[in-house]
Amino acid sequence: GKVTLLHFPDGSVISLAPASLLKYPGNFDNRKREVYLSGEAYFSIAKDSARPFLVHSGPVTTRVTGTSFSVKSDTSNGKYEIKLVEGSVSLLEKKEAGEQLLGHLLPHQAFYYNKADHNWHIEPMADREAAAIAAGGFVFRNKPLREIARQLELYYAVTVSFTDKRIRYLEFSGIFEKPTLSKILHVIEASGKVTISRKQDL
Repeated sequence: GKVTLLHFPDGSVISLAPASLLKYPGNFDNRKREVYLSGEAYFSIAKDSARPFLVHSGPVTTRVTGTSFSVKSDTSNGKYEIKLVEGSVSLLEKKEAGEQLLGHLLPHQAFYYNKADHNWHIEPMADREAAAIAAGGFVFRNKPLREIARQLELYYAVTVSFTDKRIRYLEFSGIFEKPTLSKILHVIEASGKVTISRKQDL
């Protein structure tokens, strides 16, 4: 239920989401800075043109020299997201013969990758969405309530249950720059699709 801040000697800062794992060496070498992510994190990378920063998340590698972006790696459903706030990133896909360039992201663009059908695309982000990501907030884009519930459980150490299993597949959209659990639940309930019952004051 806690976000962990990691400060690296090069000046880079990584905000690691709950239930996420980041693997990194004791010291970066002289050629590159390389980490491995399972879960979700927000990266503020110090500029160093001589040593690119590589984030490996499943089949996708994000390559930067200095920028701010988020990476979400969900191995349970094979979906990966990279959202760029500022700077630029290159997106690479792991292949047997090496890594293949998929494309580049510009500020306020988001990259979505689905491993199951090997499909990926890039979409623009609104300024408000980028601001929410930079502030450590939440952005839900037509996201099923079951996925939102899982995220809320991780971040707020609560248990979410559904009285009707069909509700889990209802989709919801919202942007929360500085979210509290109470505010998120209020907005979801205000959509008129569900009624939320809380066993204690959250």
